Amino acid sequence: MKMQIGKWGNSLAVRLPKEVVDCLNLKEGNSIGSRVFERALRDIPMTREQALDGIKALRRPPPDEWKFDRDEAKCAVTASFAVDTKHCDLRAFEGAKV
Repeated sequence: MKMQIGKWGNSLAVRLPKEVVDCLNLKEGNSIGSRVFERALRDIPMTREQALDGIKALRRPPPDEWKFDRDEAKCAVTASFAVDTKHCDLRAFEGAKV
């Protein structure tokens, strides 16, 4: 479906066909998002603080049933670097500060 781009003040606007407006039940003043727009906006330079604020806005708490297991994490790290990944040898971490 093609949509027309027109001038709106100093900006450009996308004109949505009636079928789209009706289908999405849009009213004047509603906000919408688009992946095309989001991808274009990613290329706009931002400050470090703005980037961090965007990342922080995505944070979510872990599920209630989730539990961090330090030994399991160490095992996963050991297995990823070991030649023989059939076992996990935690002795490599003895005395290591984590």
